[in-house]
Amino acid sequence: MHFTLQKRNKTWMPATNLSIVGLVVYILACPASSMDVLVHNQINVLNGTMVRIQCIFTSCYKMDVNKFAMNWTYQENTNETEEMFMTYKKGMMPLRTDRFSDRVQFVGNLEKNDLSITLSDVQLSDEGVYNCYVRNPPDRIQGHGIINMFVVTECKGRGKGREQ
Repeated sequence: MHFTLQKRNKTWMPATNLSIVGLVVYILACPASSMDVLVHNQINVLNGTMVRIQCIFTSCYKMDVNKFAMNWTYQENTNETEEMFMTYKKGMMPLRTDRFSDRVQFVGNLEKNDLSITLSDVQLSDEGVYNCYVRNPPDRIQGHGIINMFVVTECKGRGKGREQ
């Protein structure tokens, strides 16, 4: 009887080990803070041109358009209050602001996790901090990308203004 019991324990042991290994792989593959937001930290833009401001996120979870949320905000500098100019919650909603009027457009592709925008006719007053916020439940944390945009009046070096 002792032999049978010992054999039975050995049979259960690999199944238990496999379950533990599977759980560890799942946790490592998709941790609680699995959201990453990819942006250019700094962009230089020639005054009067159009710029594409990229914001791409990665997540272990497929996007559900009914739960997904995104906001774009602007700050003159990091100490100033943020001004929201675009949001997505069950649909894209550009918010008309005095600062940007109708110069901002969403040009991303939600199916590819691309939340990029364009800003046309860039002005010196557009210089500042642009924030891209992303929430993709069941991710537990909100993703945040910070872009510092500098507006220049002339190009240094070869070619035209650098657009990102």
